[in-house]
Amino acid sequence: MLVSSGEVLTHKKYGEAYHSLTIVAPEIGERTNPGQFINIRLPEDSAHILRRPFSVYRMHKRGGWASTIEIVFDIRGRGTQHLSQLRAHSIIDVMGPSGRGFVMPRRRAHCLLVGGGIGAAPLFFLADELRNEGHRVDFVLGARNSGLLLNPIDVRRLASIYRITTEDGSAGEQGRVTDVMEETIERCDTEVVYACGPHPMLAAM
Repeated sequence: MLVSSGEVLTHKKYGEAYHSLTIVAPEIGERTNPGQFINIRLPEDSAHILRRPFSVYRMHKRGGWASTIEIVFDIRGRGTQHLSQLRAHSIIDVMGPSGRGFVMPRRRAHCLLVGGGIGAAPLFFLADELRNEGHRVDFVLGARNSGLLLNPIDVRRLASIYRITTEDGSAGEQGRVTDVMEETIERCDTEVVYACGPHPMLAAM
């Protein structure tokens, strides 16, 4: 793992609930694989002693900025509240990459990505890499309601076949991602399944 001072390049929102920070940290970004995460240290005070872990949502390599890291989060306390107030040119302390990451298929495969809520974040980075390596990507994205779906518009761009589910029926099909799993696997001739989300969802899968 490396420790680096990262500069915030952009701050934006996805839907009603999620904030996004794109951070310039090329030394870390060049070593980061889908499914890994970074740890961010917030200003030193009694509420911010420990670093906060964040999955890598996207990697960007364009223009003069090499390997910028994008994270997505919702506000759950003082730490994430502070992050939501950062703007371009803010400097934050970043450590990473951490974690094992996803294992990529050894041959071309039909891959189904299944994500729930904010837990779906690392699947977008994974989808980019799978497509770059010639794998087919299908997607099931779910949440409790439409406001908690993470970037469903981009799911439509990334996936050959996609399904959207919400528990309250406010977007897509009413139900949970596990309700459409078997049918989607059969329809897509799925060979590999990747999943990220709440523990009950993973247990059900």
